[in-house]
Amino acid sequence: MKMWKIINSPIVILAIAIAVVYFWFLDPAEHLVYRSTGGSSSSSSMSFFSYFDGKKYESKVLALDVAKGSSLNLENQDLPISPQKAIALARASLTPPFPALADLSTKSVALSAVDENGHYIYVLEFGRSSDPSNSLRTVVLMDGTVIKPL
Repeated sequence: MKMWKIINSPIVILAIAIAVVYFWFLDPAEHLVYRSTGGSSSSSSMSFFSYFDGKKYESKVLALDVAKGSSLNLENQDLPISPQKAIALARASLTPPFPALADLSTKSVALSAVDENGHYIYVLEFGRSSDPSNSLRTVVLMDGTVIKPL
């Protein structure tokens, strides 16, 4: 009974309400990271969303494009592209349409499995540590193709 009084206190309820408002409305980049569309493996896609300079961007990855690359067994194969090479490819491809990218640091590089057949992609995020909700995400395939955010 005492625990219910603590949880039901106005301060706790206010704190929860503030957290919900922040994460769903003020920091939209963190909850709209990935969406997968169903369908056959050749027509399915994945989308990675980001918010940069006041605009919403989508990097859409088609399963067909990923499947063109060879499958990998990470336990006994090296990656065809290193994380450093993926960052360099993304910066070279994205700097013309996004000149501000030159001033952004690399916030994260994630190696992500796309399917159960050993296909992987890099998901990169560029941004400023002083403004965590303003970042640009993109995808680099294992063949070096950069999926530009649109």
